[in-house]
Amino acid sequence: VKFSICQVKRNKELVAVDISLLNPPAEKTQNGSEKSTGQVCQGFIAALKDGFGFIETVNHEKEIFFHFSTFDGDASSLELGAEIECTIAAGNGRGTGGCIAAESVRLVARGTIPRAAPVSEVLEGIVVRPLRSANPDQQEYAGLIKLSSASDEEQGPEYEFGIMGLLNKRELLQMNDPVQFQIDSEGHACNIVAVRKKRIATVDAVKNAFGFLAYEVDEGKKLFFHMNEVKDNATLQPGDQVEFVLVTNQRTGKSSACNVTRL
Repeated sequence: VKFSICQVKRNKELVAVDISLLNPPAEKTQNGSEKSTGQVCQGFIAALKDGFGFIETVNHEKEIFFHFSTFDGDASSLELGAEIECTIAAGNGRGTGGCIAAESVRLVARGTIPRAAPVSEVLEGIVVRPLRSANPDQQEYAGLIKLSSASDEEQGPEYEFGIMGLLNKRELLQMNDPVQFQIDSEGHACNIVAVRKKRIATVDAVKNAFGFLAYEVDEGKKLFFHMNEVKDNATLQPGDQVEFVLVTNQRTGKSSACNVTRL
């Protein structure tokens, strides 16, 4: 293969991008000409990073890497949960344990990909395995929720979920988070909502796409929040009082405010 190297500004991580086979296999048509063996896949935007992202497959079982340069359009307009179509070249990827890469990504109209309907009442459960985006070290992509009626000793019913199972696609579910959810017709958890304690604080500073709350979490640091977490696209100013939930990323140890609502 040939590829380029991109460095993520935030953590200096090196990422291989623009990957292509030097001798891609091709099929012969009846007239002897070659045609592309690329496979067209559909899925949902599961994660957006600095210059690249990941697509959740329709069956919610794995993720596909894509670089923003392969997206047909303005990548800054992409949102979590957006429905897309992409092309995967034959031979792409490192097998089922690796992450394959999309060579062409484009948006499709919302509702193009059929979604399983919820068929249960609202249930309560505990996250026993987060999505791989919250814990990159785990082998499985999908998260797992255990029904709360089952004790720790019981092997109670468990339900897998992907990014589309979250009611708030930006929700960062962690191990042991209590949640409310429903079960869809395919047996997956859906309409998942984290049950977290709501807190109140004052906006300390606002800087373009992010800000800080006058709420100290550790070492005297103010609590970070991103404007995407502010409900109803409300404009916040220093001194505004807000309600929020505190989320700590168990992988990085960093805390942030989510579901920020101006009071």
